Amino acid sequence: MRNEHIEIDIESLMKAVESLSNEEKILLEAKEIERAFIIKLISVRKEKGITQKELAKKTGLTQQVISTIEQCGRRPTLTNLIRYLMGLDLDINKIFNSTI
Repeated sequence: MRNEHIEIDIESLMKAVESLSNEEKILLEAKEIERAFIIKLISVRKEKGITQKELAKKTGLTQQVISTIEQCGRRPTLTNLIRYLMGLDLDINKIFNSTI
């Protein structure tokens, strides 16, 4: 994949977002939160020095499933997400209790 410079007209983008229905705005915000959450998980995995392959072995998930989660490909089942978190020694209860 090569890096390409993409020029974005912020004003047009803001107008497009403003024209979205309330439901579409909620979906957009949810996608942004989901992506930020995944970026944090990847960061934690890398900080711990764990590869996708090692995490797969530790969790019983396949490396492909780990990769798909990290690419925001398909949404993981709650069980697979919990296994991913457990593989990083993260407590799902602490994650959600700290944000509520």
